[in-house]
Amino acid sequence: MKITPCKNAKKPSLPPTKPALTEREILQHLGGDCYPIVDDDFKCEVANWLKALNKDTTWLAEQCRVTKKTVERWLMPWTRIPSTRENRIRKLMKKHPAPRQ
Repeated sequence: MKITPCKNAKKPSLPPTKPALTEREILQHLGGDCYPIVDDDFKCEVANWLKALNKDTTWLAEQCRVTKKTVERWLMPWTRIPSTRENRIRKLMKKHPAPRQ
């Protein structure tokens, strides 16, 4: 026996899709009050500087005398870089300037 759908039947419609969340919105959602997002341009500057020098977080960790995991944690949006280490990174950025493009 062959079953044919009714001509008046509506096709099931999917719920409207929500726009994708940005990475920042996801981190804010995950962090909530426990991990407030630190608005810090310095972290972006450090990440771009490392990329321009073709260096990684391991190199920066060696320069700051900390572990690679610590440097990676510093670059997370909800942590602060300790002021002594930030000063050290700023000195490194002056000593090893990023090449101009």
